[in-house]
Amino acid sequence: MANQKLKACIAYICQKERPQQSALDPVKLNKVLWYSDASSYMDTRASITGSKYIRKPRGPVAKGMMAAIGELERSNVITIGRRYDESVGAWLETYDFTGREQVASDDIEDDDPPIELTAGEKERLDAAHKKVCLESDSDSISERTHGEIWNLASDGEEIPLFAAYAECLGRITKEHVQAASAA
Repeated sequence: MANQKLKACIAYICQKERPQQSALDPVKLNKVLWYSDASSYMDTRASITGSKYIRKPRGPVAKGMMAAIGELERSNVITIGRRYDESVGAWLETYDFTGREQVASDDIEDDDPPIELTAGEKERLDAAHKKVCLESDSDSISERTHGEIWNLASDGEEIPLFAAYAECLGRITKEHVQAASAA
């Protein structure tokens, strides 16, 4: 069974309205999760989803995301569609929220009720959604997540959220190394 908090975040993100040209594909969904979790971790020392992130070619990916999507789709919480993206020359999956009222009560185990997101968590997800889905395309947002921490990891290696602090520091120069050596 997939991480319930991750599933709640994915369902919340999928329900956000967006123009057709900024449909939610797997790349953008991962970026929204990464940015919201990294932001939360840097401010509170805890992520929203509780997920670990793995280095993949298009950026950090929430471990368990595909399992969570599969469970949400089987429960009719999200639907998966396809659209042709001319910028990458390929068909991409898009995710749409179908509404919790369609989830049959038999699909929800009594000992595992749906997770509710706090107002603060929704605010972080909203900010990440705006940055990723409304102000960027899949290629440009992927480039932004290919910073120092992504470059230092190998494909399939975990990227710990605390590494997000390194992205805020900027590029390390010879002067930084000399100053640190002199101290």
